[in-house]
Order: sequence, then C-alpha cells, then structure tokens
Amino acid sequence: MKNDNKINKENEYSSYKVFKRLLALSKNELRNISFGLVALVVNSITNLSFPWIMGKTVDRLFIDGENENKFYFTTAALLFTGSLASWIRVYYLGLANENIVNNLRIELFESFMDKKLQLETNSNIGENLYALEKDTIEASKVFTETLASGLRSLNSSMNGSVLLYLTSPQLSLVSLSIVPLVGFSAMGMSKRAKKYIEKSKSLESNITSYTIERLSKLTTVKFNGKEDYEKKTYRKLVSDSSVLSASKFSSQSSFMAFINLSSNVSLFAVLYIGGGMIKQGLLSTGDLTRFAIQSAFVGLGFSGLSSSFSDLRKGLDAASRIFIIIDKNLSSKDFKSKDIIHSNLIGEVVLRNVSFYYSS
Repeated sequence: MKNDNKINKENEYSSYKVFKRLLALSKNELRNISFGLVALVVNSITNLSFPWIMGKTVDRLFIDGENENKFYFTTAALLFTGSLASWIRVYYLGLANENIVNNLRIELFESFMDKKLQLETNSNIGENLYALEKDTIEASKVFTETLASGLRSLNSSMNGSVLLYLTSPQLSLVSLSIVPLVGFSAMGMSKRAKKYIEKSKSLESNITSYTIERLSKLTTVKFNGKEDYEKKTYRKLVSDSSVLSASKFSSQSSFMAFINLSSNVSLFAVLYIGGGMIKQGLLSTGDLTRFAIQSAFVGLGFSGLSSSFSDLRKGLDAASRIFIIIDKNLSSKDFKSKDIIHSNLIGEVVLRNVSFYYSS
C-alpha cells in the first residue's frame, strides 16, 4: 500500500499540465462555455442591482414625487433580464459539462480497449470504475460549474465591496473587517478537505473493489463457509468510511458555523452603527437597507471564492488521476486484430454458430 502511494506521488502531474490538457479536451465546448459565461456576466450585473432596488423601494415609503412608472419599469426589466440570463447560463454550461464528461469517459474507455492484454486485478477494476463514474464528473466541472461559481463569487465580493464603499466608507470598514478571518479559515479548511477527499476516494475505491471481487466469486465464498467473515469485513470497511465522513462533515460544519456567526455579528454592527448615522442624517433608511443586503452578498461572495478554490483543486486532482490512467494504458498499447500478419499462416479455421456476449 505504501509502495502504491509512492508510485502515485511520483506519477502525479503538475496542476498547470493537467489544466492545459483539460482545456485542450474542452476546446470543442468553447461555444457553449462562452454563451454561458456571457450570460453569467449579465446575471451578475443584475444581481448587483438588487440591493439598489430594495433600497429605492424603502426610500419610496418616505419620499414622494418620484416617477413611479419609470421605477417599476426599470425594476421589471432588470428582474426579467436576470432571470433570462440565468436560464441561458444554466442551459449552456450544463450542455458543456455533459459533453466534457462524455469526452473524458470515451477517451478513458478507449484507452482500456487499446492497452496491452493482461490480467486485471479487482483492485484495478474498482479504481477504474471510480475514475469512469466520479472522477470524470468532478473534472468536467473545472471549466463549467466551478468557473462560473468562481466568477460569480468574484463579482459579488470585489464589485460588491466597491459599491459598499461608495455607499458609506465608514460602514464598509465595519462590514469588510470580517474578510481576513474568513480568508484564513477558508485556507485551513481547504487543506483539511483535500486530505479527507484523498482518504475518502481511496477507501471508496477499496470498498468497490472488495464488493466486485466477493460478488463475482460468491460461489467460492459459500463453498468455504465464509459468509459471516465477509459480512464482518464489509461492515468494518463501511464503518471506516462512516468515521471518515463524520470527520469531514465536522470540519465543514465548523467552518459554516464560523461563517454564520461572523456574518451575523458583522450585520448587527452595520445596523447598529448605520442606525446612528440615520439619526444624524448621514444616511437614508433606503441606503442602510441597500448596504445591509449588499454586505450579505459580499459575505457570500468571499465564502464562495474559498469554495470555488477548493472545487478547482478537487477537479484538477480528479483530472490528474484520469490522465495518469490514460497515459499508463497507452504506454502499454497492444496490437489490434487487424494488425496481425496472416502471410505465414497455413490452413483454415472455420467458426459456425459461435456468438459472444457479456453477462451483463
């Protein structure tokens, strides 16, 4: 097991190399990804206008004489545009994601068909199934869901911070004081999450391999009276997986609890100080409403950036495992049946009423 881990580390590809290779594989989906990202930009702009709409709505309760029809028309146009852009984003990025998954699976499966003929161990089968089913899905998200989530979070955090400062520099310092704490905690969570993900992937692959081997050799298990032993061993594997999952969820829940507490404290401070500024005539009620909503968006944006970075890391790790398997298969590429030279063969072989099929 230690030797296998050593080999995997030696064969591990750099993130830059994996990124370039995954980008080349996604080249055919550039059109769908472009449409999705353009729609994302439009949707992000309309999202930034939402706090302004809420602030104006509150101010209208205290200020008379404004053109209501113009305000309603502008609000409806922004909301409709944002909804349409959201539909376009989800549709085109979803198409691109599905096509990238299929391309990865096709390339991986074809590499298995072309590899040198040899006996496959059940351990290899479990690892290969994991790569085909889960790693391909995780890797495909790098240029679709993960990219979109990162850009959306970047817009909410950066542009939202600018709008906070333009609304009230004093309140923006109070609201953004939480950002460094969130950033440091997100970095710590990302490192811990990577460790748990690697352990979980390895354990899940082992469980799959164990299950395939026992089910395919069920007759042997029963003939040797090992049913109870196999049940006990399987329960132990599942129990180990549950313990690992509990540790992973504990780390995630601690981070989310910290984010929740920090956000609430920050929002309370904003409303408390903002209420005093309203009394002094430095802010209107609508301005404070807009600021409070915008600060919530900014907090979600910075939290989303940390999640996007973690998802990017997971996607590149998954792609790295896929490319390692593909390159390993292609390095031992076998001959094909059509490449066999028949010139030295004498006689004939006749096959009649012979068929071939998989048991599945």
